[in-house]
Amino acid sequence: LKRSNKITRSRVLLLSAFSSVLILSCLSACGDIRTASECLISGNQYWAGKDYEHAASEYREALKREPESSTALNNLGVVLNELGKYDEAAQMLTKAVQRDPKNQIAQYALARSLTHLNQFDEAMKHARIAVDLGPEELAAHRALADAAFANNQLDIAIPEYRYIQKSDSDNDEVHQKLGQALLKDGDKDGAVTELKRALDIRADNGEARIALAEALSQKGDRAAALAEIDEMIKQKPEDPKLKELRVNYAGK
Repeated sequence: LKRSNKITRSRVLLLSAFSSVLILSCLSACGDIRTASECLISGNQYWAGKDYEHAASEYREALKREPESSTALNNLGVVLNELGKYDEAAQMLTKAVQRDPKNQIAQYALARSLTHLNQFDEAMKHARIAVDLGPEELAAHRALADAAFANNQLDIAIPEYRYIQKSDSDNDEVHQKLGQALLKDGDKDGAVTELKRALDIRADNGEARIALAEALSQKGDRAAALAEIDEMIKQKPEDPKLKELRVNYAGK
């Protein structure tokens, strides 16, 4: 009986192993048999975990199955923005808005891509469309503000950043961008206030600290400007650009 049980278990194990090989062989021969919807769901799960490379791969798989899917085009464009692949992102998002002009996310995501590609007029056009589609959507206002700031249209950028601040006062990047815009506009005191707020929220915001150093320098407070640069050097002691920046400020 014991021998019989051993033989039975062995047969079961062999059958199980054979079944696994058979399934894998079938999948290999038949290819990925998932639907576009299943690929989108998988991509969304990767997106939620900030695994943007795998998310992009899954959205590409969805597009292979449904090349006209505005959702797949939108999602792929958005994730390509996160990966810094702005050319391809703009291509995907342009197709998305052509298929569905009322897709607000695609409109402001396209504005973001175009801003990074220095196509500011087109970026602002799509950002304005996004704002018109839903004025309560802060991401649409952020896309408009960033495009205007990059295009030196401070009369648009500054009010947009202030609008966002009313609902998102703990966003260090918004304080930083507003501070930089105010500095460009000649409001040094306003710039210092906003940049310090950005650093109160996130002390390792290097872009805000460098902008604060510049604002302080323009106000004539060289010692305070150098102190900000020294703080940055503590965080990144091997960064040659920071050391060069310190030399420049020390010589002013």
